[in-house]
Amino acid sequence: MSSIELVVQLAVEGIDPDHPLVERAQTEFREDADDVAGLLIEERVAPVAGHKGALTELALLFTSSRASSAVVNLIKVWLERDQKRSVEVTVTKPGEQPFTVRASGEKISLSVLEESLKATVQGAAQATSPGSSGE
Repeated sequence: MSSIELVVQLAVEGIDPDHPLVERAQTEFREDADDVAGLLIEERVAPVAGHKGALTELALLFTSSRASSAVVNLIKVWLERDQKRSVEVTVTKPGEQPFTVRASGEKISLSVLEESLKATVQGAAQATSPGSSGE
């Protein structure tokens, strides 16, 4: 399977990224993501211009096509826990332009992300299959 990476930025509206409430929400997501089979997780920290603290991103790398549905469900559940939560997910596949999906707890619509991930993951699995003879 080729490398498909999701960079997930989690936020809570009106609260600085280094606030303990935001850090707890991010830890909660990370712990849930750790339980997803077929998913490698890398934490990245970057300063935010004009704000105190830093923004934590989670880079999710799929090692199994089954992980995509679990990740979309995980994002939905995380958003539903608090209406002030928001997420920005950037999907990158080698050789293609990245695309970004944004959602918040008040307007949860991840259908674009879900459909795109399914198509990307299925395409990656077919590209790495040694043939389509049905063996």
